[in-house]
Amino acid sequence: MAMYSRAKCVKVLKDKANQVLNILSKLSIRDRNLKVKRVDDYVLIPIRDDVNHQDISKVLGNISFSICINEFEEIIKHKSYKDLLKDKVPSQVLRLLPRSFDIVGDIAIIKLKDRAVIKYGDEIAKAIMSIAKNVRVVYAEKPGLKGEFRVKKLTHLGGERRSWTIHKEYGIKIYVDIAKAYYNPSLAEEHRRIALMTHDSEVIADLFTGVGPFPLHIASIRYSLIYAIDKNIEAIKCLLNSITMNKLKGRIVSINADANDFLNVIKDEVLDRVIMNLPHASLTFLGKVLPKLRRNGYVHLYLIASNEDDALNKVLNTYPSNHYSYTVNNVRRVIDYSPHKYIYRVDVKRI
Repeated sequence: MAMYSRAKCVKVLKDKANQVLNILSKLSIRDRNLKVKRVDDYVLIPIRDDVNHQDISKVLGNISFSICINEFEEIIKHKSYKDLLKDKVPSQVLRLLPRSFDIVGDIAIIKLKDRAVIKYGDEIAKAIMSIAKNVRVVYAEKPGLKGEFRVKKLTHLGGERRSWTIHKEYGIKIYVDIAKAYYNPSLAEEHRRIALMTHDSEVIADLFTGVGPFPLHIASIRYSLIYAIDKNIEAIKCLLNSITMNKLKGRIVSINADANDFLNVIKDEVLDRVIMNLPHASLTFLGKVLPKLRRNGYVHLYLIASNEDDALNKVLNTYPSNHYSYTVNNVRRVIDYSPHKYIYRVDVKRI
């Protein structure tokens, strides 16, 4: 239920509201505990009670305004999970905790670099579940990924004893086992962006599909054939579960295999599009992939670089375009990777 308070305010015409609001906010004159409101052609901006008409005149100059009293809705400040921990863990531990955490389905994943923090895991988990009401499981994630399949290094902190969940991207249900298969919720926009680039009737290969977010997005909107390849059988099992949970237009063929083996078997010039989201190694596959593309087919290649030119040069220097007959249509920064390093997508077109 909304709460209201009477307060002093600055009344200005709506076409001057943004300008005045910026000035009052920068000078800490605006009362940030109350919401700004509009009345007819005017905007009412709540201000501190100790500020008078002369003070406002000095900062607003020639802008016409008046001072009045009105009722304003109070801004509810939501507590963070760290606020709930202030009296439950030592201050030095609180400083080591990150401000935020990831949520995959109903599982929260918090990045904890210091092992000393883990012993307060139960309190941390309870605080997170108090703030995020839909969370049923909490894990701590250690830096880096483990093994060939790039799975997270996880420690259970609290909640139910399971690592599987159902995550949603754009209404698409994705079955994920965070302890057994790689999945990055930060790539949801990228999954959709690639899907929107595709067309009906395309034959597509996702060489490092993981739990299959790219194929699921594509098949949800296109009548296409998508080969989803991954060496991790657990990732493929997740994808098979997702296929049964979604109404798909396209057909997904899941293949538990090495990408090299798939490329050795498939004929030349049969694919319209290839997705290679393996930033550390995708470049090593480009030479094998290009012959498999039809003319005017695309490769969406992901790699780690410091800037757009660096990403472009890594492709051009590894595979000279005069030898492989391709052009680079686009280079796009996708997400941050580390300080001064980013994951880029390079869109390569065969000609």
